Amino acid sequence: MIFFRAKKLADKLHRDEVPQWQFVIYAIVFILFFAIGVVDSIFILIEQLFKSSDIAIIGSNIWILVLTFFGLLALAITFKINTSGDGKDFSKRFVCLYLPIVTQVSLITIPLLIFAFITLIITLGPIERNQGAAGFSKSYTELLNLVDTMFLSATVIASYTIPQFYGVWLYMKSFKIASGQEGYKS
Repeated sequence: MIFFRAKKLADKLHRDEVPQWQFVIYAIVFILFFAIGVVDSIFILIEQLFKSSDIAIIGSNIWILVLTFFGLLALAITFKINTSGDGKDFSKRFVCLYLPIVTQVSLITIPLLIFAFITLIITLGPIERNQGAAGFSKSYTELLNLVDTMFLSATVIASYTIPQFYGVWLYMKSFKIASGQEGYKS
């Protein structure tokens, strides 16, 4: 199993060296990540129905739109690359390459989001914690507003989109190797 080096896995896929049992594990991970994303999206949408602000709905769901756009972009580009190469095993290649690519994109995205969150806290100021139940709900409301603002900020949007461009590029390079259009350089 290869968890990080997408191009090495692409080379193994090209040489048909990924056993069926490994493909099943990659497919299970792919399905679990997809299911978690769908369930999370549904809960976010349901939560937003109880908020009155249209901006909050857009802000909290912007990442869903970004991930959907880049996912479809990667799918279309890799399908074309695979077709212009050997045209074999597109689904197997896409599913298997998902884990190492998502791992790399996540390792880039998480620090960027932490940086964006810290930047927003510094820019907007810290939330004061009041005593008592009423104070807690006020602080919780302020925190939700901060999170909504965070999702709309350019820093956070860039923190999502820059790694996604890298993910699409890595899918492209990996599919060129997997379909025999480029050689693998270790």
